[in-house]
Amino acid sequence: MVEQFDDGRHWRAKLGFIVLANEETVEDDIFTLRPPGVGVHISRVHSADEIRPDVIECMRDDLRHSAELLLPGDRLDVICFTCSGGTMAMGEDVACKAISEAKPDVRATTVIGASVRALKHIGAKKISVLTPYPAFLDAETKKYLGAADFEILSYDSLRYETNSQIVNTSPEFLYERVVENIHFESDAIFICCGALRSLEIIARLERRLGLPVIASNQAMMWDALRLSGVEAKLTGFGKLLSRLSLPKTQSDGFARRRRL
Repeated sequence: MVEQFDDGRHWRAKLGFIVLANEETVEDDIFTLRPPGVGVHISRVHSADEIRPDVIECMRDDLRHSAELLLPGDRLDVICFTCSGGTMAMGEDVACKAISEAKPDVRATTVIGASVRALKHIGAKKISVLTPYPAFLDAETKKYLGAADFEILSYDSLRYETNSQIVNTSPEFLYERVVENIHFESDAIFICCGALRSLEIIARLERRLGLPVIASNQAMMWDALRLSGVEAKLTGFGKLLSRLSLPKTQSDGFARRRRL
């Protein structure tokens, strides 16, 4: 008789992502980048269309509850908070602490932390940055990247005040904006904010500019897969994902078991 139970569709890893209540881009990108056998599980956190400090305060207070809603009673490998601006404003340690309090056995991470690790992984020290943020988040972004020892050679902000402006910005506009404002002494380009539709233009920018491009959702999936022990090759989304290998801290046996 055929065995009744197996490891299910998500036998390689189960990844949790906390997205904003009015988010429209991150979820699509996560599913686009998901390798076979990897589960993607979504929870949402309170937010509003306006990008304001008080809205970020509400996010902070609700994060633990949002994490608790992810597969209660079942295992998860990683939970990531997917709002870069919110994380920088409230503090990455605050966001990860809220996740860990809800799910103590899960690896807690954030999209901005993932982006920094991706930039360091490719050896970037001098970067050109594109963000959509209003002024108060621009200050947090520069502070955060500076604290991570990056030299910002070019910083271009769209200064949007609402999330709807971010999600409705065309990829072609983003492409031209990066090309117009890049500093050619940069080691890499960083497009900061998962709500921007940047996934579609990463490969094109790399071909045109001859530099690696790190975009929030691309870096987030790269980081989540590595943290969960999944090795995969994802083509069409930049050099970062073209050959994803495990951190050296992973055991060889574990790496072989989860390799695509």
